[in-house]
Amino acid sequence: MMRSTRFAPLILCLILCSQQAIAEPPAGISPDPLRYVSPSRPYTTTHTAVDLDVDVVKQTVAGHVVHTVRALRDGVDEISFNCVELTLDSILVDGKRAEFDYPVMSDLSTSWLAAAGEASADDRVVIHLSVPLARGANTKIAIHYRGAPKIGLYWIQPEKGLPDKRHEVWSQGEGEDNRRWIPCNDYPNEKATFEGRFRVPKGYFAMSNGALVEKKEKGDRTEFYYKLDQPQVSYLIMLAVAKYKVYETKWRDVPVQYVVPPNTDDATILRGYGKTVDMMEYFSKRIGIDYPYARYAQIVVQDYIYGGMENTTATVMNIRTLYDERDALTHTEVNLVAHELAHQWWGDMLTCREWSHMWLNEGFATYYAYLYKEHDEGVDSFRYKMHEVHNDVIAQDKKDTRPMVVDFFNRKDAANNANVYVKGASFLHMLRYLLGDALYHETIRQYGERYKFNVVETQDLMRVVKDVTGENLDWFFEQWVFLAGHPEFKVSKSFDRKTGVLQVSVEQTQKTGGIIPVFRVPVDIDIAWEGGQATHRVTVEQAKQDFYFQAPKEPTMVLFDKDDWILKTLDFSKTAKESIHDLEHASYLARIHAAEALAAKGKDRDVVPALRAVLEADGHFGLRRECALALGKIGNDEALDALAAGLSTKDALVRLACAEAMGNFYRNEDAASALEKAINNDRAYGVRAEALTSMGKIKTANAAKVCTAALDKQDSDRETVRQAAINALVELKETAAMDRIKKYAMPGTRRELRHVAMAGYAKLGHDLAKDGDRRRASDVIATMVDDWHLRTRRAAIDALVTIGDPSAIPTLQRMASNDPLADLRERARTGADQVTAMTAELKTNTNQAVTIEELKRRVNTLEQDAEKARRDAATAKQE
Repeated sequence: MMRSTRFAPLILCLILCSQQAIAEPPAGISPDPLRYVSPSRPYTTTHTAVDLDVDVVKQTVAGHVVHTVRALRDGVDEISFNCVELTLDSILVDGKRAEFDYPVMSDLSTSWLAAAGEASADDRVVIHLSVPLARGANTKIAIHYRGAPKIGLYWIQPEKGLPDKRHEVWSQGEGEDNRRWIPCNDYPNEKATFEGRFRVPKGYFAMSNGALVEKKEKGDRTEFYYKLDQPQVSYLIMLAVAKYKVYETKWRDVPVQYVVPPNTDDATILRGYGKTVDMMEYFSKRIGIDYPYARYAQIVVQDYIYGGMENTTATVMNIRTLYDERDALTHTEVNLVAHELAHQWWGDMLTCREWSHMWLNEGFATYYAYLYKEHDEGVDSFRYKMHEVHNDVIAQDKKDTRPMVVDFFNRKDAANNANVYVKGASFLHMLRYLLGDALYHETIRQYGERYKFNVVETQDLMRVVKDVTGENLDWFFEQWVFLAGHPEFKVSKSFDRKTGVLQVSVEQTQKTGGIIPVFRVPVDIDIAWEGGQATHRVTVEQAKQDFYFQAPKEPTMVLFDKDDWILKTLDFSKTAKESIHDLEHASYLARIHAAEALAAKGKDRDVVPALRAVLEADGHFGLRRECALALGKIGNDEALDALAAGLSTKDALVRLACAEAMGNFYRNEDAASALEKAINNDRAYGVRAEALTSMGKIKTANAAKVCTAALDKQDSDRETVRQAAINALVELKETAAMDRIKKYAMPGTRRELRHVAMAGYAKLGHDLAKDGDRRRASDVIATMVDDWHLRTRRAAIDALVTIGDPSAIPTLQRMASNDPLADLRERARTGADQVTAMTAELKTNTNQAVTIEELKRRVNTLEQDAEKARRDAATAKQE
């Protein structure tokens, strides 16, 4: 044995020497260049009037915009606006022609989506005033222009293979893309009233902000005239033009419109939007400020790049908000509808002054949408949603721990995008807990009233909190908004029967330092004993603290933040018996946590029956779902029986949870049989899709056959089932299905399915053994990088990187130079670097493999020579 290992140190040394490890120095912190904060300007815009001819077939606009501006200082002799790739024919100042420079290179790029390394942009027109303006003086600047924008305005054309596709154009202004079709100050640091005249082909409908004041025929065109009397920021200006069906109703005396594709039936419209009027009433009462505009419309467009966009009075919506009865069994867009409507107050009526304070838009809209869920579905639905939100923040912190607001350091604001939604909602939830309902709602009402139709920063909310409550909560804002992370609590308890004292020990175990503090957290500790209970509010503010409570009897239940008000992780070790007791007797969220804890206690014989009992009982699906997931993690035959029975329950969401949980039963034929039945027979598309996902995970012998059959034969609304089938085949590494998946990755397929198919095709392409096959797969994806749809281009970039074939590098480098969107240029540049690095690593690994084989050969030769020398020496000695 010694003979075979004596040269191992030599081999290890040679291998290590062949690999170079380069340590990257830690990134320093430097002052933020002004291009990433609110830009300075010598004026403010008070009114914007747009007048355009729109040609949806030729994909062009032509006309003019008139801005009324007011000087903010004396001697203003230049006015600049953002303007990108438009042809400017003339500019008039108070009716007289003015000189201008365009395009002007600037190092004050305000784009929140731009790559951090982009220091300048050709995005400005500078207008020279013949007579300088005195402070407070007004002037009107008329810019006559034309163009064929590809971003900011998105042009939809009929598409082969998609018979419902029709001509349409819609705008998307946030972050700063309205500058691509309207020269304007394209940053949210000012507000202006608005009017818009749009001439479109006869038979087409134009939607914009405000009330429709006039509609009249002009030859072969129809002119729509909109007027918004309340000021808005420029990114909220919108336009959508196509042939639509308009469903009309009212909230009080305010017109409400659902604007949808022409052939949409009323039942489908109301399934997606029927609760809008109730939402408007709820928000008006809950916020304490009535819906603040003269009209509200929601317009469903084709191939929208986001879920929804809260343009003032006219929200643009993704077509996924229109879905059928079977999809509605497990799918709803009520939260999206509520979120975008809540933005009419939080984001439109009040708007963040700078992108770094975007949580004031998104966190508020997210939380108030969840409050509507409580109104609509009950408190358990709301509590469960907040539980999910806290989990989302925790997951985000694991990836990238960062504050919600970062004003003065280099950053990419877009990277913080998810955090401002979910952590913003968590913050408001905790503020409500800290203040109590009455003071919280009065604070929010006064915040809305004080800054109505204005722009805001976090400090504005902080001042209102002080004024309304008398409390200085700067410490609260500091740790949750301007610092980062969350507390990680480890809690234990002990009871002294002699003294009747319960000791609860609390430790904060998060790694502190830098921007992660030891948190100060008011929290409720609930104690129950036979015949009584008590709630104690304590303040945890040290790394380790002990709290003592008197109890007449030994507690049967001790709960730490039972209603999950606090954003945190909690490690509170309990026995199986204690957790079962919590599951059966505690408040809703404490029962959720008990179910999660019981997933690790499946060896106790009482655990599975306790979980099954709750799973089968009538109650909110969230608790039943957590019981199903716990049973899946336990993973024994008894648990599988409970889940199989759960697949027959009336509640489709519970059936979906059971199908999800079955993904833990690796190679289990009984699980596969139950899942196959659900895939082929369940009425809910969502359950079928989840069953396919689990079938891919458990990898039984027939899994690929079942998933392939679903891909080929199962149509569903929004292609839910087909998307799941593709992902399952990828999980199974079923490269034989690539040609089937390729069909759905090509043009003529609905975008959502197409993007899933592109990703799936790429993942399987990466697993191909032959270089030539991988190159051919990469070539298929490379044909899609010039698609007009930014998400398709993004999916193509990601797919090329996933395949990792070096033939994709020139394509990615071309995108990095030429794509019109800065975010995609950066993505393509990074992707090209990744593929280059992967190629080099593969070459290095291949060379290392050759080197190792050569070393082994040499070692073997040395060992043979040594053995021969030993034998020769022995022979010589004998002689």
